[in-house]
Amino acid sequence: MSKNMGLLYGGLALLIVVLFFVIYGAVKNKQSNKIVYSSEASINQIKDIDELLMMHYPYNGIAKRVQTIEKRNGKSEEKLLYKVTYKGWVTIGTKEKPSFEVNNETKTILLHIPEPKILDYKVDFDSIDYIFEKGKYETETISADSYKLCIEHMKERIDCDTTLKMRARRNTENTAKSFYSSIYPNYKIICD
Repeated sequence: MSKNMGLLYGGLALLIVVLFFVIYGAVKNKQSNKIVYSSEASINQIKDIDELLMMHYPYNGIAKRVQTIEKRNGKSEEKLLYKVTYKGWVTIGTKEKPSFEVNNETKTILLHIPEPKILDYKVDFDSIDYIFEKGKYETETISADSYKLCIEHMKERIDCDTTLKMRARRNTENTAKSFYSSIYPNYKIICD
């Protein structure tokens, strides 16, 4: 419990420091109606903004290990060796910090959010379950082979999943809007 409270107090202290730098920058540059922040100057002190812009999505899959057999007639045939069910996680987000422009005349903030990318794939090794067609494929190397198979399967599926990437983009925009609206409560926030 005390560790969680320490993390909470640390997060609050970090937020106060960031608010100080943002307000200080806005007051210092008040002569201009348009303040451009490169997130390096004011938000760089927040390491956690990167974490806010990353999403960890669960992924469950079934992968198949097949063997291609060449026939004498020149045709090939695939033979199913085994199937593997697994659970995993995919991390989608951006490691680049957003930049933003504040226009005090129109009371708008234009956020420039980098496009989210797939950053990592993880398979829960303990979740792997095998379905063998024949017991002879249950070998000593099956664990390492099936783990690689699961990672390859997840990468192949996720790389083609446009819905997940669109959801990650919306989530990144909503998170960034919430973050900046807490700093500028009376401003309209627009993402480009």
